[in-house]
Amino acid sequence: MSYIFDKIPYIRGFVRREYTRNLVDGHGDFIPAVFVGVRCVRGLSLQFQAWFVDGPANGACYLVPIEACVTKPCPMPIKRLIQPWDTFGSDFGIGRIDLFHRMRVYVLPDRAPARYEFTIDFINTDLADDPEQHKHLHLCRFDGGHLGAFPNNRLLFEDLAFMESVTGKKPDFAALSHVFFSE
Repeated sequence: MSYIFDKIPYIRGFVRREYTRNLVDGHGDFIPAVFVGVRCVRGLSLQFQAWFVDGPANGACYLVPIEACVTKPCPMPIKRLIQPWDTFGSDFGIGRIDLFHRMRVYVLPDRAPARYEFTIDFINTDLADDPEQHKHLHLCRFDGGHLGAFPNNRLLFEDLAFMESVTGKKPDFAALSHVFFSE
């Protein structure tokens, strides 16, 4: 189990330059980077450790929020559309669901196309341990260049080897509010 910071399966991309300049200048510029780690603090956005691999910052590392991370230059996203909830705690695990890796996903409600990368799951807080509130975050790459982090109820996973296509409708599920024990 990780605490506050851990490595992730790396993702090549760019950091919005203004985030390396305290949002004062550099707007519209992008710095090539590789995202190599994630920081989770309850009540904050996901933060990523960016390792700069080209230009004057070559070799440096910098911590930036998810909205600063893109896979290609693109317009600034609406924050709530790329991470609808802040992190649920600082105790977390990172895993990649092999079957889903790079699988096509559609982000609800607009069915924005993306690809699955990995999952972050939380434990040891009131929200993380409450069956009705618990949400793990699946990190996805939007086709338009943004990165996003979403719970299960915001994603439809599609693999045409297993299905004809996704229905396009949000499943009619209710939160499973029970806690289960084997004894």
